[in-house]
Amino acid sequence: MIPHFSGALNSDEYRVLIELSRNAMAIFVQGELKYANPVALQVFAQFPNLLEKISSLAVPTEEVVRLSLPENGQNQEHVLECQTTELNWQGAPAALANFHDVSEYYQVQSIKSEIREQKRVDRIKDEFVSTVSHEIRTPLSIIRETTSQILDGLHGEITSAQKNFLSKTLRNIDRLTKIINDLLDISKIESGKIEIRREKVDLVSLVRDSLVQFTPQIQKKGLQVLNSFSHPHIEISIDKDKITQVFINLLSNSLKFTEQGHIGVGLKEWDNFVECSVMDTGVGVASEDLSKLFNKFIQIGRTDGPGQKGTGLGLAICKGLIELHGGKIWVQSERGQGTQMIFTLPKT
Repeated sequence: MIPHFSGALNSDEYRVLIELSRNAMAIFVQGELKYANPVALQVFAQFPNLLEKISSLAVPTEEVVRLSLPENGQNQEHVLECQTTELNWQGAPAALANFHDVSEYYQVQSIKSEIREQKRVDRIKDEFVSTVSHEIRTPLSIIRETTSQILDGLHGEITSAQKNFLSKTLRNIDRLTKIINDLLDISKIESGKIEIRREKVDLVSLVRDSLVQFTPQIQKKGLQVLNSFSHPHIEISIDKDKITQVFINLLSNSLKFTEQGHIGVGLKEWDNFVECSVMDTGVGVASEDLSKLFNKFIQIGRTDGPGQKGTGLGLAICKGLIELHGGKIWVQSERGQGTQMIFTLPKT
């Protein structure tokens, strides 16, 4: 606010009061600058165009005027607020201009506005994903159950051609179900709606159970399974289902991109954490792709046409679940040299 000056003050008294003010102040008579305090002189030096603009506004209005102008030698725009009030200067009517830089305030308000808008968009996105996913998942379950019953002959005999067709249908239903589940998982992770339910688990047994699910694919490809456990049993406090999901995702990726050689899991127990790794002798990842491996909807090595397809959410989900446990995940890989996904889990 502009200080109140009594009309009985003379020019020298105004000068002293303005001189002592921490505000940038200047006196104009008919648009001509008559006096500026040190703070105002500094502001004029910082913004060369300011004097001309304020001169044109130097009519006592008591209204706050906002000015946008570039800083001297800089591309950044600044916002200044200027207010003028009437006084008498050396016997003539004059205007006292009080001005200050409010750019930081408006920048903060702009950032707050952007954050609010981003939260609004995220909320709409989360609601959309959740609603659509749930609306699709229910009829999809009914379709799957009906298809499975027909395939099993519960509604009469079917031909081999019909069996083949229904088997493909069932596989695509399962794939669509996984896509929906991935979308729900990443939405819950990002919105902080996933709850970690810790329990004491033997991590070695969990890994062995996870590997069993891939036995048919491993045998079909003729791959070896090479595991390395620092102890026969490694007890750790984790959410069993969530970490099982992590291993399933990582093992699935290894199998997808490994045609010969081996895959395997390593567990190394330290004092306060367990270091886990899933390794393979597959196609590997190019160095330029490593930094974006855990981004959403990224499918490194994905080619058009038939073959394994996914959502590009698997590794992002793994990262989110591991970080919710207080761990970290990273990758070591070279093109044509296989891949090793490594992550840590605190023991408690």
